[in-house]
Amino acid sequence: MISLEAAPGSSRQARQFASEFTVQCGFSDIVEEVSLCTTELVTNALLHTRHPFVVTVRPLQFGIRLDVLDLDPDHLPVAIPTAGSAVDLTTFGNSGRGLQIVAAVAERWGMFTTDEGKTVWAEVTSTYPSSPAEPIVSLGRTPPRHNDLLTLHYLDIPVRAAVSSGIQVEDLLRDIQLEGQALDHHEEVGRLFALLDRTASVRLGGRHAALRAAAQGMTRFDLVTNASADALAALEDLASLLRDVSDLLSIPVPPPGTDVVAFREWLNAESTRQLNGAPPTICHLTV
Repeated sequence: MISLEAAPGSSRQARQFASEFTVQCGFSDIVEEVSLCTTELVTNALLHTRHPFVVTVRPLQFGIRLDVLDLDPDHLPVAIPTAGSAVDLTTFGNSGRGLQIVAAVAERWGMFTTDEGKTVWAEVTSTYPSSPAEPIVSLGRTPPRHNDLLTLHYLDIPVRAAVSSGIQVEDLLRDIQLEGQALDHHEEVGRLFALLDRTASVRLGGRHAALRAAAQGMTRFDLVTNASADALAALEDLASLLRDVSDLLSIPVPPPGTDVVAFREWLNAESTRQLNGAPPTICHLTV
């Protein structure tokens, strides 16, 4: 077991720790696969939690079990689809492929939550899976109670635009993480992280729905979500920040595509309409 800070060098430390333990246990034949899964699970923790985390490695009868525990049960990793209407976007993006790799390499993998934290795990053996393994998910987190949640309906959302929107956020987080200490005290990074935290429930819920629709080969989907007025206001602020984030952070981050900008503008406008008592309307974007 090793406890690590959410810092750029933590991935290398975790990979070395897991690789050495794997060799000591007599599983040198799978050390590359263990190293790869460790890298992806730790990178996931670095990108999504920004808190200290713990990596545990233990031997199985025919391989190695990896667990990455963090203290953020509300930010669940997304299992990217390997087939469907938006798979080309997730395949060629800079991020979002980590759990695809874990699913392709590990014999079994999954995640579970408690009120105190979240664990993402993988079991690597010499039996290479013939197809990507589906995650085993157990959610023991007690959902927080909110009296101010509003139920909103978004109709006929374009899958590709919704998936692309999530990918831009993931790529940005990866770029920030790779910059390391150079951006640790940047004012706009703090603002970005605060907005991501405030919008997490509605934003990640929407992304999960979009990816499920993509995996089923759908091109459009409906979404019903519960969100607070604060989360919706933060979502609008986040969309504004993401339009010119490269200028704000002084790092070369590609701007969102016109389809993503149009999608976010529609989403915010539709949220405002429904908050004012109007019925849901169909999204007519053709992206």
